Amino acid sequence: MTTMLDKCAVAGDITQAIDRTGCWTVAITVIGGTESTAVKLQTCDTANGSFEDFKELVPAASADVDQYLGFVIDLHGAKKYIKLTGAVMGTAVFGDCDHDVKNINITEGSVPKEITVQKKKSLTIDVSTYTEPVSIKPDDKDAMAEVVITLSNIPEGE
Repeated sequence: MTTMLDKCAVAGDITQAIDRTGCWTVAITVIGGTESTAVKLQTCDTANGSFEDFKELVPAASADVDQYLGFVIDLHGAKKYIKLTGAVMGTAVFGDCDHDVKNINITEGSVPKEITVQKKKSLTIDVSTYTEPVSIKPDDKDAMAEVVITLSNIPEGE
């Protein structure tokens, strides 16, 4: 007896290219991301070729580091390989497969450590004492969303 589950397969992490040949829908869970970076499903004819956008799942204006969202995507029109960009991790379950889904290779993923982002850092650089390039790093965070620099003591022109 063939059941609906015979037409589904777990694909694993799709932040790396995966062959979707013969599968016509995919359920994707988007896990994590970067503030102001869109999450997109991309497609290409080869696993290491130049991928192009197929579907935007999360617009940049709505993207968040703590996002945990689910989508079901129709893959008609997608090329042989798909991958997810803009997310820390993305898991996928293929559906409507027209071949033996037990032969689909599962790509293992790993959830990276949580990245903390400093929303804003402000500092002042005294131009009169400036002698070396200035390195600006976040305060006890992994990344920064915005840096505001004020220059002081700027010499007047002659």
